[in-house]
Amino acid sequence: MNLVLIKTSAENIEAHFIKTKLESEGIPVVLMNEHYSNLFPNHFELMGSGIQIKVIEQDAEKALVILNEFFPSKEEAVCLNCGSSNTEWSFGSNRWKKGLFLLISIIIPMNILGGKLVCNECGTAFRN
Repeated sequence: MNLVLIKTSAENIEAHFIKTKLESEGIPVVLMNEHYSNLFPNHFELMGSGIQIKVIEQDAEKALVILNEFFPSKEEAVCLNCGSSNTEWSFGSNRWKKGLFLLISIIIPMNILGGKLVCNECGTAFRN
């Protein structure tokens, strides 16, 4: 029995709404990283954090249809250079700088610290 990630959520409430809806449709759901994400909400999408919503591989397609119907995705960040939506939050490639920001982000939200979105397709850094 393989589990498949169908969505990563920043919000506990959203993850539980999705879980409840999918389980009402007969699809078992597992929430992973829930406690870590609640303790460190500022780390969303950094180092694989966020509440991961997983289902059994056979139910993944049906779950995605239900997910898209009842929980449409929020507006995604799109690269200003190439138009790709394959972006992620970053503080650059300097490991010391990333570590320092991670420590500071325990107290201060990351979006205040000055990180940028980086396009994984063309490498362009920009603010959303």
